[in-house]
Amino acid sequence: MVVMLLGTESELPIFPWPRQASWLWAAVLSAAFAMAGAVAAEKAGERENAGSFSFDIAPQPLEAALDVFSSTSNVQVLYETSLTSGRRSAKVQGVFTPEAALQAMLAGSGLTAWHTTQDSFSLVPRQDVASLGDNVPARSPPEIARYGRFLGVVQAGLLDTLCRNAQTRPGQYKVALRFTVGSSGEVLLTSLVNSSGDRDRDAQIIAAVGRLTVSEAPPSQLPQPITMVIAPRPPDVTGDCASADRMRANQ
Repeated sequence: MVVMLLGTESELPIFPWPRQASWLWAAVLSAAFAMAGAVAAEKAGERENAGSFSFDIAPQPLEAALDVFSSTSNVQVLYETSLTSGRRSAKVQGVFTPEAALQAMLAGSGLTAWHTTQDSFSLVPRQDVASLGDNVPARSPPEIARYGRFLGVVQAGLLDTLCRNAQTRPGQYKVALRFTVGSSGEVLLTSLVNSSGDRDRDAQIIAAVGRLTVSEAPPSQLPQPITMVIAPRPPDVTGDCASADRMRANQ
């Protein structure tokens, strides 16, 4: 499982990293999203038929609430740190669709959620809010969808890379990666924000991600660096390593 956390500093820093706003991906990494070629918005009827989940999210810092939301619903949320910093979530308790739960959680925050792909949302300021945080302007849904599609490509590449090695295979450890993507699609690992708990595994993660080149260049206006946090959850539950396992079986 992959979620995004804000402001988590490593007790064992490996590389320095810039303290600047970035897009964070509050995400459960799933094969379905990794393959999403990204239609910007799903039809309303499809959203209404989406599964419901039992949510129990207390009022808390918004970034932490988004972590709980994604872990519960298997739905990704893309947001810019300057929009969420210092904001709190509303209480959400009961059985809801992911969209209903997310909008309820954002009540009173000045933010709203755009549906960007079947399993992902992006947070933007409400249009009637004149000024928020660092004066970040509202972004149009097409632009957000473009970012979401690219980050899906990045997630797919990272997932495939980490699943190929038994020691780095997701499921039994938690680690935060902060990196940028170069103009040719090369992933430049800036830091491990925190250790996975095993220095040898940390080194293997750095080496694996450092060799990765994704199939697309980043959108020109994509804020970087990108932070991804891999949290414990068995890949056989999420299907995270299904693609890599099939390739290995066919070799």
